Amino acid sequence: FVLIDDQGFNDVGTTSTDLSECTPTINALGDDGVRLGLYYGQSLCTPSRAAFLTGKYPVNAGMQHSMISVLSPWGLPVEHTLLPTYLKRAGNYHTHIVGKWHLGHFAAQHLPLARGFDTHFGYYSGFESYFSHIGEIGSCASPNCYYDLRRQVTPAADAEGTHAAYLFPGEAVSILEGHARGTGRNSPFFLYFAIPNVHAPVMVPDHLYVEHAAVLDKIENSERKAFAALTILADEAINNVTEALRSSGAYDNAVIVIASDNGGNPNIEGSGSNYPLRGMKGDLWEGGIRVHALVH
Repeated sequence: FVLIDDQGFNDVGTTSTDLSECTPTINALGDDGVRLGLYYGQSLCTPSRAAFLTGKYPVNAGMQHSMISVLSPWGLPVEHTLLPTYLKRAGNYHTHIVGKWHLGHFAAQHLPLARGFDTHFGYYSGFESYFSHIGEIGSCASPNCYYDLRRQVTPAADAEGTHAAYLFPGEAVSILEGHARGTGRNSPFFLYFAIPNVHAPVMVPDHLYVEHAAVLDKIENSERKAFAALTILADEAINNVTEALRSSGAYDNAVIVIASDNGGNPNIEGSGSNYPLRGMKGDLWEGGIRVHALVH
């Protein structure tokens, strides 16, 4: 299950007015799958992720109150059983989360490893710097800013300076390859690939503007161009995971779901687009809750 962060209705696929060339992998998976034309998330990150993992409306899980921030002393209540636990009960699944959690980190019992996941490589907060991995950079106030990248529960300090859009696909591919080689290769697995793209702050490696100039030079607005580059990185990440499924032999028996958690953020620091829908991330208009999704 690939959950893209803050990808708006006009930010992906063949119907996008300006980014259709940025998502060839997603487009192809949709062409050979089922596009969900009336797919609705929630209006913000935390309630949307809670709804997915619990199977409940956020109001029925105590998660309707906006987003969890770096200092929030609350999280998804532990009495709610999550999807990875149900999968373990149903079929002895190996369960993995790569990327964003955002469902509470103030106490150990709220962390992914206590909620049914066997492994976690990612971050707890709502967003992080793509390069320095400081949680909620730009909105946290010192000394409350912290390095927010973990392997299991230990800070992954060796990753500082490496763009998250390279770290997380690499980890996902490693998990899939390890599963194919390991003792549990005949057991089912669940990978929750919650990538950071395309959440603000929009940060991309400079070399992308050269490598993908044929596509990016068509976009005149500089902020939207950076957003497009981050979209290309998201599509490449999905391609890497899909190819790893193929090379591991799991592809023919796999279900791939791709969706966004909520509508796009069209403010200058976000540069998403929900055209032609009304509203944006945080709104209950369709621009805040209706997003593209597919099953392949």
